Amino acid sequence: MSKLKQLANQTLIYGISTILVRSLNWLIAPFQSYVFDNSPAGVGIITEIYAYVAFFNVLLMYGMETAFFRFASHKSDANKVFSTAFISLLGTTFIFALGIFLSADKIAALLSYPNYGFIIKLVALILAFDTLSNIPFARLRLESKPLKYVAIKLLNVVLTVTLNIALLYPMYKNAQNGGVFDEKQALFYVFLANMIASLATFLVFIPQIIKTKLQFDKQTWQQMLKYGLPLVIVGLAGIVNETIDRILLKYLLPGTLEERNVQVGIYGMAYKLSIFMSLVVQAYRMGAEPFFFKQAKDDDALPVLAKAMDFFVIAGVAVFLAVSLNLDWIIMALGPSFRAGKDLVPILLMAYLFLGIFYNLSVWYKVGDKTHYATIISITGAVVTILINVLLIPKYGYWASAWATFFSYFVMTVFSWLWGKKYYPVPYNITKNLVYISIGIFIYLVFYFAPINNLFIKLILANATLVLFIAFAFGRDIKKLLSKK
Repeated sequence: MSKLKQLANQTLIYGISTILVRSLNWLIAPFQSYVFDNSPAGVGIITEIYAYVAFFNVLLMYGMETAFFRFASHKSDANKVFSTAFISLLGTTFIFALGIFLSADKIAALLSYPNYGFIIKLVALILAFDTLSNIPFARLRLESKPLKYVAIKLLNVVLTVTLNIALLYPMYKNAQNGGVFDEKQALFYVFLANMIASLATFLVFIPQIIKTKLQFDKQTWQQMLKYGLPLVIVGLAGIVNETIDRILLKYLLPGTLEERNVQVGIYGMAYKLSIFMSLVVQAYRMGAEPFFFKQAKDDDALPVLAKAMDFFVIAGVAVFLAVSLNLDWIIMALGPSFRAGKDLVPILLMAYLFLGIFYNLSVWYKVGDKTHYATIISITGAVVTILINVLLIPKYGYWASAWATFFSYFVMTVFSWLWGKKYYPVPYNITKNLVYISIGIFIYLVFYFAPINNLFIKLILANATLVLFIAFAFGRDIKKLLSKK
């Protein structure tokens, strides 16, 4: 079996599992959009709070997950690396969670949500349990146990979805029948469901943690910190690119707090629809990251990485078209109050495609221990994001945020490619990849502006074109890429 086919198979396993897990999780978004349809500002609050959660997820891990892959892949005693990372995270997470829990009311007031301290307390617990589960999840990936990995992920998602429905549906029915909708109680249920699911996930790993002989090795810890800490800045810059817009929208949009939260909610739901590209990127990254570390020293590593990029770009363009060409009916999954953001979705899909390309390119600084370059690249992307948002949100609203996301990832991709050519010259097929991306954008624009009034006929023609694109790509490149060499 070719190495690229090994990567494809592993990515397929992670891909199917990730799609299944994230698709179930995604069901919460349209469900909540209907629950909060008459109180759309509530979705804005949820969107903003989870933006902050994303920042703290990175801070609380301080690069330990990637450092674990780096050192557990090359040390004979992987258990020592695991236990050192876990003990380190256990101590820092406890201190953080306790501090946030005790300051919950003050933090809620700072966010302009007085009397909502209960959300902050639940978020502190969610962050704690998720952080302590990350290294056990990473070990499953390193040991190539995707089935066990997905089973635990499914437990988390099924619990989250089930609890959301069980707790919120009665409130929704009551409001539909003319009753009063209590936004505060609904928000409590949303975060409570997440906290219970995160706790259950962590408890599943307890036997594995107990079974491991926990030992803290100071030298290993120092090496992991040296490697991982620069990645914190990379991670934070990445989160700035991905989530700072939802925070800035609240403060830079005109209008009352409630009106601004409504706009944040609309933008947040549009972002949810870009999950389809996010799934491809995440699934590929999960299969590719350990694969790249293991293959980087082989003689044929460079051409394999180039072929992996070709494979990813073609798959990404196909997903871009599949979603963009079918948005007219996909958008119906959201409540009427949140459908105004439909045309943002293609921009965000293309942004995620370039993020995936950036992840492909990032192998040069990861395997070469040059993570300080990643810091520079990510900070550059974050600056682009912040500047566009700050300068243009007051005039263009969430459109500025969508384009800021795209240009940020595009700039990061260009910088990584230019530097990577110098330090790890992978022979990427840049022209071919750009041609595929251009074809995808062209097809989308043709159907977007096509004067076809009959939606059914438009969808038939659009999806027939999608099939032709996939057949063309398969015959011209994919079949060749997956063939044994």
